[in-house]
Amino acid sequence: MSSDELKLKSDEDVEAILRLAVQKASPTDEALRDRLKSAADELGITPEQLAAAEAEFRSQKSRELAQQEAALAEEGEWKLFRREQLHELYGHMGVYFAVNLGLLSMDFFQNGRLDWSLFPLFGWGIGVLIHIVSTLAAHSSDNQDEFHKWRRKQRRRKGRLEDDE
Repeated sequence: MSSDELKLKSDEDVEAILRLAVQKASPTDEALRDRLKSAADELGITPEQLAAAEAEFRSQKSRELAQQEAALAEEGEWKLFRREQLHELYGHMGVYFAVNLGLLSMDFFQNGRLDWSLFPLFGWGIGVLIHIVSTLAAHSSDNQDEFHKWRRKQRRRKGRLEDDE
């Protein structure tokens, strides 16, 4: 690398270096506040402007944290929703196989061949296939709508439970 590539080129470079230096120093809150005040003094920033900027910074940080928490909560809810969807699908498939096995057996043992039992097997099979496809299409708009409905329902339930306590 040439020496030109290693030169500081912008305020972002300076800020990044200063940020690293502050992180490595691991100062206390009081020491950081003193540095902030002295840096503000050097830059000609009044204490009022500094206080306003700090309040805005805290507000932004608070909003960012709230958004991150909401995103994590939604991700957890989504995983729970998907788990319930898969549980419902497995239940549907289990009932489908058990009932149709019984119908096929009954039909076969009645006259030694399969007649009428094929109709529910194929008809219900189409429904099961649609259920599989809709469950596997996790990020489709219909599935997202179902998630939001499920979420509202869960929140209403949770609200009722809290009211009962």
